[in-house]
Amino acid sequence: ADNRFIVSAGDDETIHLWDRKTQQPIGSPLQGHSGKVNSVAISADNRFIVSAGDDETIHLWDRKTQQP
Repeated sequence: ADNRFIVSAGDDETIHLWDRKTQQPIGSPLQGHSGKVNSVAISADNRFIVSAGDDETIHLWDRKTQQP
């Protein structure tokens, strides 16, 4: 896997995917939590993003489709 992507999240209940080289966002923010997002991770193969939030849910996102 490469290291082209950075994933971030925060108090606005969204997850953002960034291009590491250009430092530009990739697509729209991922929305699905109803509370602050506390933790995000991207799989080693860059296919999936996992997020956990104050709403006591965990979401598994497809990075390409940006859908849970």
